[in-house]
Amino acid sequence: MTSEQWLRVKDEFEKLRATPADSRSRFLEEVGDEEVRHELEELLHAYDGSQEFLERPAVVHEDVLAKNWACGQRLGRFSLVRQVGEGGMGVMYEAVCADGELEQRVAIKVVKQWLTSEREMSRFRAERQILARLEHAN
Repeated sequence: MTSEQWLRVKDEFEKLRATPADSRSRFLEEVGDEEVRHELEELLHAYDGSQEFLERPAVVHEDVLAKNWACGQRLGRFSLVRQVGEGGMGVMYEAVCADGELEQRVAIKVVKQWLTSEREMSRFRAERQILARLEHAN
């Protein structure tokens, strides 16, 4: 595969991902270059196979999404101490483990209800992974 073909694959794959599933075969038929089409088909197969694992939230608690939370309330085994920020994705709280077994301070982000599309969930997971790697005294 030439570098030009690979650049085309990258561009076309982004378009292909945004194409509704029932229109993807038609999209692929319109790709003139057989080598590019074959690469797109393989990428799409791998991408579709990863969706359930990577894109579907493990747990969605509708009551958590819909509720306005306040300090002192419990969310699972955590008690909300204070709101530390609010942004486009949701509200961030400082919380402490309230089950009597652990002494732990954590940050909890309650995401907005609209945060259910594939793209937003992907961004949220990336942010979560970055934050999970941080080690800071504060």
